[in-house]
Amino acid sequence: MEKSSYRLIETHSKRTIVYTNIYIVNKELVYNTDKESPPSVPIFGNKHHWAPKVSSINFNIKKEINLACYSSFFWVQNIGHCLFDMLYPVYVSMVRAGYENEDFNVITSSIDGKGSFGYKAIEKFSGRKIIESSETSEVYKIKKLVCGTLGVGNVVMGKNPIMYGQNEYGSMTLFKERMMKRMGVGYSSEKNNKCIIIDNKRYSEQEKNNIHKTIHKLNKNIDIKYIYWNKDFDSFEEQLFEIGKTDIHITSPGTGMMYMPFLKRGSININLGFMEHTQTNHARPNIKIENPKKQNYLFPSFMEQYVCCTADYVSTLYYNRFKYNNIEVVPLINLIKEALVLLKHKVVLKKNYYIDMEVFKEYCSRDASSDLLCNHLTDIAFFPEMFVNEHPKAINQEFVNIELLRSIKDELGYDRSYEVI
Repeated sequence: MEKSSYRLIETHSKRTIVYTNIYIVNKELVYNTDKESPPSVPIFGNKHHWAPKVSSINFNIKKEINLACYSSFFWVQNIGHCLFDMLYPVYVSMVRAGYENEDFNVITSSIDGKGSFGYKAIEKFSGRKIIESSETSEVYKIKKLVCGTLGVGNVVMGKNPIMYGQNEYGSMTLFKERMMKRMGVGYSSEKNNKCIIIDNKRYSEQEKNNIHKTIHKLNKNIDIKYIYWNKDFDSFEEQLFEIGKTDIHITSPGTGMMYMPFLKRGSININLGFMEHTQTNHARPNIKIENPKKQNYLFPSFMEQYVCCTADYVSTLYYNRFKYNNIEVVPLINLIKEALVLLKHKVVLKKNYYIDMEVFKEYCSRDASSDLLCNHLTDIAFFPEMFVNEHPKAINQEFVNIELLRSIKDELGYDRSYEVI
């Protein structure tokens, strides 16, 4: 068996490793050498590091793989997490290594969501089958294996609202173009101002009623409709076909927002946000505040601003949840009219984040401990608005400069009435 070697690509403290001649033996990835071990590399987020087992081996090879990536793949049944916390980060390493257009196998220890939209999307995107090392009894030789998620992902909180890779390599653009091509989906050139509002579990019944009133008021002038991703479409390809025809995409945070990177250049995304409820958000029990002084703490939340900013070929507008805690008809109509003006004049906004992210970005630029802050927020799965609105779990007294945070909020005119502390 040929000996293993590796090539290290490391810039801006971001590490990608390209292994040559690495093997799957006894359900493990093995680096064949009697010399020193290769360095480890993140395979999810900032702290989940991995390195292959090091051993001098000699087995009969049953199968060969030309090119593969290795990473963690979980939450695959959720298309948003699957694409932008699992597949996109390792694809940035593929781009760095020069393999952005090549077919490759995805190799992972184990994977859930078999048969889901996400699972099928991975195989369509990569052009090869997914291989679970824990499920194979055969000996594989992998000629080239790319590893490293680079601290990239929707659940990784960074100082820059644009995730690593887009400014450096145009990786989000490449990801979008490859996905659409592999799915056999193109973009409509019709200029009909097609607008879709995506159903979202975060809408209240009153908000849904107001959205439908908005549609009724506008549908004589523009092509606008309300859709359910999980009811109206039988495949991810069908969903992307709808996205390819869309000029204005509207939804609240969550899975629905994760379709916006596939919009065509120059289209508009409207992030409606929602009001976070710390004590009654049963989907996020970790945000519950112990010994609260109030029955509930509410503040505006927009969550996927990192994804919205990284897809910088799309303009993202934000519904003013600070002024209007609920989705109301007139403010929503005005926001859609603003989107129509951008479409008419073919304007692509350069700033695609909202004021809470602006505060966070400014704080990180001024505070020497901002790396610790970003790691802390990532570890507890808190988006920046949790910090900006001073959720006690986000405000680590060891490294957070609360006076600096509050002074920046005052400088930028941030509404401090939603502060938790």
